[in-house]
Parts: sequence; C-alpha cells; structure tokens
Amino acid sequence: MYKLNKLSYSYNSDWGESVAKFDKGIYQNIKLESNGEKAYFQYIKRDISNELTFLEKDKYFDIITPFDYGGFYYTSDEILEKILKEFELKCKQENIISGFFRFNPLLHQNYNLINKYLDIIKLQNHIIVDLQVDYQKYFSRRKTRNIKKARKYQYKFIIEDSVESFYIPYCETMDRLKADQYFYFDIEILKYLVKFGKIFSISYYGIVVSSLFLIEDNDNVYYFLGGTLSSYLQYGFNSLLFDLVFEYYKDIKKIFFLSGGKDGLYKYKSEFSNKTIPFYIGKKIFNKEIYDKLVIKMEKENNDFFPQYREKTV
Repeated sequence: MYKLNKLSYSYNSDWGESVAKFDKGIYQNIKLESNGEKAYFQYIKRDISNELTFLEKDKYFDIITPFDYGGFYYTSDEILEKILKEFELKCKQENIISGFFRFNPLLHQNYNLINKYLDIIKLQNHIIVDLQVDYQKYFSRRKTRNIKKARKYQYKFIIEDSVESFYIPYCETMDRLKADQYFYFDIEILKYLVKFGKIFSISYYGIVVSSLFLIEDNDNVYYFLGGTLSSYLQYGFNSLLFDLVFEYYKDIKKIFFLSGGKDGLYKYKSEFSNKTIPFYIGKKIFNKEIYDKLVIKMEKENNDFFPQYREKTV
C-alpha cells in the first residue's frame, strides 16, 4: 500500500506537527478518498489574536504551509479539484481569514487547476544541482577556485554532525545577516527535525567552522539551514562543504535543491549551478470584509507583505 509520508517532507504529518511551533500555530490537514483516488494537504492554523490582540481569542485565524514548502498530494485532477473545494469551504466555516502557501518546486502540482481556487503567483526560479550529471562543470570559476583553495587546508569533513555543533555557526551567520527573529529556529526543535535529514560540517583544528542542515526525501536533498563562522569565510570552507555534500549524495539522490534567496545569497547559490526550477506561491483571502477591516485597524494599507495585516518578516 502506498505510504504518503515516504514521498516528501512536504507531505509528512510528523514534519508539519514539528514545525507548527515555529509558526506559532496548530497543525491541521485535510484528507480525501473517493473511488480509489486520494488527496491530502497539510497546513498550520494560526490564531490571529496572537498577533492582533484587539481580536477575540479563538475567533479568527489565518493559515500557512509548514516551513518551508508545502503542496497538494493527489492521485488525479478530479480528486484534486474535490479537495480544493472542500478546503475552501472548511476555511470559510472555521473563520479562516486568509492563507499563504509556498509550493515545493520539486513536487508536481497542477497550477492551472489550483489557480481556480487560490491565487497562484510565480516568483523567482529556484536553483537545483542535478546530481546525476557532471555537476562540477557548472560551478563558476570563482567557486572552483575557492574550493581548490579550501582543499589545501587541514580540514575534517564530518558526516552526521550534532545539532549542538551546527547551532554555533548557524546563529552567528543569522546574526551577521541581521536576520529577522522569525528565522531563528530553537535548538530543541532542530534536535527533533534532524531525523528528517543530516547535518554535515567542516572542522578546522577542532573547531566546526561551517555546517549544513539538510532534509532528505526518497529522491532529493533539500538545503534547509546553514552557517559559517565569520572569521573563516576567507578560507572558502562554505563552498567546499557544499561540494563535499554533493559528492556524498551523487550516487544516492537525484536532485540537490538549493532553493532561492535575495541578492547576494541567490548569486552565491547560482555559482554552483545554472539549472533552475519555477517557484510558485499561493494567496487566498477567504473573508474579504474582515481582512480589509484588519488592514485598516493595523494601519497596514501600504504593507506589501501577505497577509497585509501582519508584520513583515522577510
């Protein structure tokens, strides 16, 4: 019998329940079976009164896909349309005001059909490394040079490192980038999430200087979190670490998903590969009257974030 949770972490209820704390919400899902067909979708339901304290608690909500990507599992377009209809009805019945959805680019989704029920928007392409080809030939000259430079040092490549080791360069990197507090994962959550993948690190004279937290599914590997100590950036260990990880997975997985990012981060990732894949998000206002009232009440008429009444976190 087909086991849904083996396909992707985006369909895994254990993952969804674990990261629900990160988005300060309650994990929920909707399932549908009809005539031998199946459909499934998971999401995080957030009490808006947690953010907008003037609201009556437990009355109005919004939803979001579990960090960082989600998607609909379905065995036919017919069952997909049925679950989309039921999902919309469920949201309206439960006083869900709006929804924001980040779709996993590696999962097949019928966006033409989904767009009938959610507002689908294509954003920047996300970067992938095809592990089934000679991926190193796509590295930029600068990336190749930095990797060669880093290989000359007496480093140690650590497979399945600890969350504690990872957490130090991760937090320092977040501080260096002045990241929003939203993107700081609690170490206890990470200790639980590591079972969905592995942590790889490079140590230099006993110090973990660069580390990657990766998520795995049947065929693919996803970049989740990473960090490098500021004082070791000049050595090129961060680029070397990616190369070593690609090598580790090349006979095990098909795609290494680097995702996207802004400005310098996107450029850094693109120096590993020229292969990209479209990234789509979805937005939906289920209750326009209350949504507009919230925007006005919060004085967010000029906010370009979605949902508009919430504080911008990116």
